[in-house]
Amino acid sequence: MIESELTNIAQRLLLLRRIKRARAIDVCNAISMKKAKLSNLETGNSPLNMDDAIAFVNYFGVTLDFIFLGRLDGLSSDKTKEILSLTSKINKSNFRKLMQYRTKRARKQAGFTQYSVALALNVNRDTYSKWENGDAIIPLRYVMVFTRLTNVSLDEFLEPSLLKNEKMDSVDEKHSS
Repeated sequence: MIESELTNIAQRLLLLRRIKRARAIDVCNAISMKKAKLSNLETGNSPLNMDDAIAFVNYFGVTLDFIFLGRLDGLSSDKTKEILSLTSKINKSNFRKLMQYRTKRARKQAGFTQYSVALALNVNRDTYSKWENGDAIIPLRYVMVFTRLTNVSLDEFLEPSLLKNEKMDSVDEKHSS
């Protein structure tokens, strides 16, 4: 059995809409649903009932097992490839944002400037700046030195599951770059 990396129904509904390139209003019209209800389902603010789940199954061409459990084993190979491809892109984007956020947060909490960290890592400031701006991901060969320099554990820096508890837009701005 192949399990989807998407962890909840709301994420799977959004993914299906992205794969189909359907606007919310198009989905609502096709399955006779109010836009507010679809929005609540896609944000996880409302539970999905069986009638609506069946409407999604028919519209998107997936199974109830996929919608409720994230299982891909009952889907066509084309549908599975589409889902895995988009899931991979979403995961890469989220990881880049996560590394961007954690790099900047660790540096600021340690009280360093971008320039001082770049010197310590033996890279130029522009390279380091790209890591913090999300234009590049900090290479693994620098992660160990960076985490020691900023006194952040390697596990804390790299653990993707900690993302849920972080507010990535709240990095303390009192230390300037």
